[in-house]
Amino acid sequence: MLCIRSERLSTVRAWPVLRLTAWSLVSLLGLVACTPSRSYKIDQAATPRFKPQNFYHIGLPYYLKRVVVLPIYYSAEQGAFLETMDEVFASELTRNGLFEVVPLSRQTLAYHFKEPQLPATGVMPPGFIEILQENYQAQGALLIDLTYYKPYPPLALGLRAKLLNLRTQQLIWAFDCLLDAGSPSVAAAARHFEKYYNRKASAIHIHDLILKNPNAFSKYAAFSMFRTLRKPQR
Repeated sequence: MLCIRSERLSTVRAWPVLRLTAWSLVSLLGLVACTPSRSYKIDQAATPRFKPQNFYHIGLPYYLKRVVVLPIYYSAEQGAFLETMDEVFASELTRNGLFEVVPLSRQTLAYHFKEPQLPATGVMPPGFIEILQENYQAQGALLIDLTYYKPYPPLALGLRAKLLNLRTQQLIWAFDCLLDAGSPSVAAAARHFEKYYNRKASAIHIHDLILKNPNAFSKYAAFSMFRTLRKPQR
């Protein structure tokens, strides 16, 4: 049985002490490194764009060709809008082109494990690794938790995610961050994303749409999170 302790940046129980130590150092950053201080009256042109810092990445193994993406874990009271979030995040991950993305629907997950969503922390159900390997020929599994959700301006999303190596049962990558549009640097990064990476939305010509629309902001949040998959930490 694969067990993941319910710490904020949690680890696989079977990891060597060296990995636990490296991960502990990263977790000390906390959300301090991920949540810039608020300052609303500031020149947008001079505002540095936010870059997430609270993540762990040892590098993608050469054999990681296919990754199963589980539905995002969130509480029932967080709103019907979140039903579209699975597709948004799978789409942004696919755009990275790092590996083949295999999204699992909530119905499929419930068929395999009797639950429509699984948290990134806690105990994985029996046969978790074997089912994903045998049914989807996957080498990795991505789990995402929505830790915070504010659907009205200033918008905010809290995200915790883990990429697991199904061969070794070790953690490849983890991310834990709050993206708050009330922070000038986050707002600047979201506007940059809308202008240069999300041309369809920017063509609508609604001023700061990405800072007002939860679905649009979730695309930026997914982009920001998955961009940290590109380069391992040094």
